[in-house]
Amino acid sequence: QLWIRFPLENFGRYEGFAFMTWLIATPAIAFILTLLFVRQLNRPLKRLANAARRIGRGETVSNLTQETGPREIQAVNTAFMQMSRDLQQASRERSLLLAGISHDLRTPLTRMRLTAELLGESEFTEGMIRDIEDMNAILNQFIMFVRDGSDEKTEAGDLNEVIVEVVSQFESDGAVLRIDLHPVPPILLKRLSLKRMFANLIGNAIRHGGGEVDVSCVMADSEIRVIVADRG
Repeated sequence: QLWIRFPLENFGRYEGFAFMTWLIATPAIAFILTLLFVRQLNRPLKRLANAARRIGRGETVSNLTQETGPREIQAVNTAFMQMSRDLQQASRERSLLLAGISHDLRTPLTRMRLTAELLGESEFTEGMIRDIEDMNAILNQFIMFVRDGSDEKTEAGDLNEVIVEVVSQFESDGAVLRIDLHPVPPILLKRLSLKRMFANLIGNAIRHGGGEVDVSCVMADSEIRVIVADRG
């Protein structure tokens, strides 16, 4: 019963180029604004992911902001930093506990060994001294575990030189090792910690590896690869 008519006399005034520009530019501007918003939201999430990886490697984290960003991100960062502090505190307490136990047990072990030596030579005293030496070696392992190398300074050096030093120590004790060392670039390293690690690997290979032990160092896929191969 009713007709409504809109005259189209103004439609012809709009040019096709301007109309197409408006039609394309509006979604493009909306897409750019959305991209900037998402990027601003993802940036703290990326920082949080990087911090989680650093925590997994045993490093400290202090670059998470807890005052900027959405409230949910601030709450997550606050909880994450609290977790990081709790883990560091637990690690310090564990190291302090191991160091204290190892240090306190050294004195009675030393007295026991002196007492055993004063008793004279016998199978009983020899067995007791061996047991005391084994316990002392276990305590040394605890102390080395506490001294995980975190307090050792990093210096630039050649990894092959460290390997040669460790291999020469075993060769001086009569061990037979075959080494194949290729040139590698200098790197930042903790010399004492690496020497202890290589000594453990090579020592285990000599004791349990079936005789022949090969030590090689080579560059592969932009990485330095050290291989201690045995026949065990």
